[in-house]
Parts: sequence; C-alpha cells; structure tokens
Amino acid sequence: MFLVIRQTTNTQGRPVYKVRNVNSGKTGYTLASRKHFANAYYSAKVTRIKVISSKGINEYSNRYLSNKKHHVKKNRSLAVRKVVGYGRTSRLLLTNGRYVSGNKKLVMATKIAKTSHQTTDSSTTVAPAPTTPSSSSTSTSTSTTVPTTPTVPTTPTNGSSTSNSTNNSTNGSGTNDNSGSNTDTTNETVTVSVNANGSVLASGSVTLTKGATALDALKALAAKNNLAVTISGSGISAYVKGINGYNAGPAGTMTGWLYSVNGSEPNSSMGVYVVKDGDKISMNYNK
Repeated sequence: MFLVIRQTTNTQGRPVYKVRNVNSGKTGYTLASRKHFANAYYSAKVTRIKVISSKGINEYSNRYLSNKKHHVKKNRSLAVRKVVGYGRTSRLLLTNGRYVSGNKKLVMATKIAKTSHQTTDSSTTVAPAPTTPSSSSTSTSTSTTVPTTPTVPTTPTNGSSTSNSTNNSTNGSGTNDNSGSNTDTTNETVTVSVNANGSVLASGSVTLTKGATALDALKALAAKNNLAVTISGSGISAYVKGINGYNAGPAGTMTGWLYSVNGSEPNSSMGVYVVKDGDKISMNYNK
C-alpha cells in the first residue's frame, strides 16, 4: 500500500503520483493509472461485505477502532449501514452499530447500492487517476491563501482543486444583476473551530467566495488567528499534517486531524468538500 503525497505530471505530460510506501516509508513516483492501482479503502455506498482476511477482523464500538466488541471470522457476511470517512482511510458502520475497517485487503464489498453521485474516497492510499492532475507543492502555509473579507469578484477566487468539477459552480459574476440590490450572493459565511486535547485553539466565522472548500475555510481561520498550519498535497490529496504543533503521526497510526461538517464526517478530502453558507466545520485532533 502506498500513501499518495501529491499528484503531478511527468516530462511526457502523463499523470503521476508521488507516493510513500506505508510499510517502509520510502518515497518515489509511479504512473497514476487504474491499470496499476485501486483505492485502498471503500468510499462508495457499500451495504454488505464479506470478510476476506485469513485472520478475520474485529468489530469495535467506535470509528477509532478501539474498544473491541467482537471477532468475525473469514468468509462471514456483514450488513453495512454506511461508510464513514476517517482521515485518509474509511470505516464501515455496521447495522449492529459497530465499526470495522474499510480496508479492501480485509473485507470485500459484495453489495453496493447505486447512487446518483459517488463521493470521492478521502483516502490517499492510491486513488484512481485524476482527470486534471495538480502540480502544486506538498506543503504550504495558510497565512495568505484565502482572504477573510473578499470584495465581490468578477470570477470566484476558489482555492479548491479542479478535480471537484461537479460542485465548483462559478455563479455570482455580478455582470447579470439587473435588480439593483446590494445583496451579495457570491460569498459564503461559515463557522470553523479547531480543537485539541479538550481545548479550543481557535474558532470563529469566516467569509469565503462561493465554491470554496472546507480547507479554504481552515486557511482563512488560520490567517485570522495566526495559527501555524502545515498542509500536504491539494484537492483530493490535501491533508492537514499539523496545527500549532499538534502533528499527524506516522503512516498507519491513528494520530492526526479529522474534520466534520455540521456534526458529520464527510467521505471526501477537505480539499474538495465545497462548503455552504452557514456550515459549521470542526477540526479535531485525534491522539
């Protein structure tokens, strides 16, 4: 299994991933092709799974996969209520209220419900080839990325990845408004809070251009409160590595930052989740 650090193109213009081996920690580049890789964790609407791990799997009382409740042997079939995003991985919430890993090496989906729109896997342990790969650098500062009180733009200054083409609408150019009203429909106001070890590092409302992402909202709050935020990747591969010294642990550990919107954890990266006016975004450090 490989962790996707960022997406870029090679000298021939072909999409490639810079990856890190989850076990050895070594890094390198590989072609971003479905012929070579598949998502390591489930993200679609899985409704039934079969245990394929030779050692079986454990059911837990929470998404952190702690507090073991039951061991399930190989070839057992389990009913799934929903897929729950967890950092760069996913969990499967069973109909009995317990959680199991969404790792495809441990379980196999035997039934997936058809939906009108499939959300993108928040896992960056090798995803399908992007249609428009990003060439941005791996770590960026958040101090000047998103203005907190932008003027009405002629084109939205959206900081999200182009891979989010289905949700990033470019309405609100201001050129077709014949009502004479001063109502601003190009901005969204959301509330963001950053929490670690039971304390609030920062919280407040930020104003963003329409089509901005949850990551843009975090950057805006960081700029207002002088938070030191380290981010790797962009778009689907965006990952918050640290905030004010609270850093993610090594690959394979559960230490790191998780985000939720209106009390639920989206099954997509912060870099592609488009916020709506009034959303409440919460960043929580899992030790």
